[in-house]
Amino acid sequence: MIVGVLGASTALAGLLVVFEGFLISAYASWPENADVSQKNQYRYGVIAAAVGVVLAVLVALFATLWLLGVDLFGLSVGGFILLLVLVIGLSAAATRLALE
Repeated sequence: MIVGVLGASTALAGLLVVFEGFLISAYASWPENADVSQKNQYRYGVIAAAVGVVLAVLVALFATLWLLGVDLFGLSVGGFILLLVLVIGLSAAATRLALE
């Protein structure tokens, strides 16, 4: 199970980097005189994606340490579940922003 968590968390880190790139490019394409509240939605999305990447890397680190004998099973699985919730929320928010 931990090997699956390790592989899936690193894959999700890559997926979140793609989301982050999309949101950064969308944020950068807004003109300077655009509504600040609209631009802030993209900025918050970039921050959430960056937090997700960090969380995914931490889950992968915890899973690797568990394979090396450190008892971090609960943190690995709990962090992975939190990561899945974050990815679902971020994809829903990014889809809403893209369709506006």
